[in-house]
Amino acid sequence: MKNNTLNSEEVSKLIVLVKESYRSTKRGVKYFIEPAVGTLNQATSRVHNIVFGRRGSGKSSLLRKAAADLTVDRRPIAFIDLESFKGHAYPDVLLSVLIQTFQEFELWLRTAAVNPSTKTTFWKNLFGRIPKRAAFNKKEADNLANGLKEKIEELTIVLNSSDQINIQRVHKNELQSKVEAKAIGSLSSPIAQIKSGASAGESQTNTEEIQEVFQANKIDFLYRHILEYQDIFKEMSRISDGDSYLFLDDLYYIKRSDQAKLVDYFHRIAKGNNLWLKIGTVRHRSTWYVKGDPTYGLKLGDDAHEINLDLTLENYSTTKKFLLAILQAFVEESQLADLKKYLLTMPLIDLS
Repeated sequence: MKNNTLNSEEVSKLIVLVKESYRSTKRGVKYFIEPAVGTLNQATSRVHNIVFGRRGSGKSSLLRKAAADLTVDRRPIAFIDLESFKGHAYPDVLLSVLIQTFQEFELWLRTAAVNPSTKTTFWKNLFGRIPKRAAFNKKEADNLANGLKEKIEELTIVLNSSDQINIQRVHKNELQSKVEAKAIGSLSSPIAQIKSGASAGESQTNTEEIQEVFQANKIDFLYRHILEYQDIFKEMSRISDGDSYLFLDDLYYIKRSDQAKLVDYFHRIAKGNNLWLKIGTVRHRSTWYVKGDPTYGLKLGDDAHEINLDLTLENYSTTKKFLLAILQAFVEESQLADLKKYLLTMPLIDLS
């Protein structure tokens, strides 16, 4: 390796790539390296998963890669970065996440669901390859997307309203009656009898007013509409001929007391409707299941399976291979042939 390599434009590009990799992004999917064998298959499987890993362990990259692969397979997905809702109070945080979830599925239905494989500006630029499955029926996809848009508007009104307030509703009924007087006389003749009459009337209107007072409650609204939201994903499953996936990344940014409630609500919507939850979080900063009467959340082993990405020096060989593979991918992008050759011949030391 030449002495001036460290000051070269290629090394500068490498440094930028490494810095950008600190946070997972859509663009970073092309640099994805599987943290451990089988993790990507688990992340795209038809089960609920909670992906555990410290910051920088690759859990967001894994979820984004899974979302990208499922999109290319034309499986409906929504990817939600929960850091955006840091500090939000319950139930507004649930309303906000639900709104964004529907927005992401609506966008997916209007783009990836119906874009033909020949639209390479969409598929090649974002995913690097084209789908093998045919596009969805456009009319059916549009109808479902429009239905989601209506739900988004309804939820936005609820989100922006006050909670626990008394609302007075007034019903007015108008009753109309007519008082009529009628006089009847008769004329006789040999041929026929003719009756004549005269009447006079007066109209009168009575108004009946009924007042109804009830309390608006956001949580009650959310639970009253679960069946409607379940129907959305039943229809999604029908038109996609398969499964849908909801990625909730960085659960630990939500207030810990609210995490299991949020997870539980989406689990209720998903159950039996071919919607699979993929949740990324830091284990020691998260609560995903709460025992009680009733219990709520996701119970590992029963409701969901875990994917553990906490690679540390306790598993030195696997960790080193993982980190070197990431660096090698960046080296190739930076066109550093000498460094690439050096790294590829570097021995993988196993201290176990």
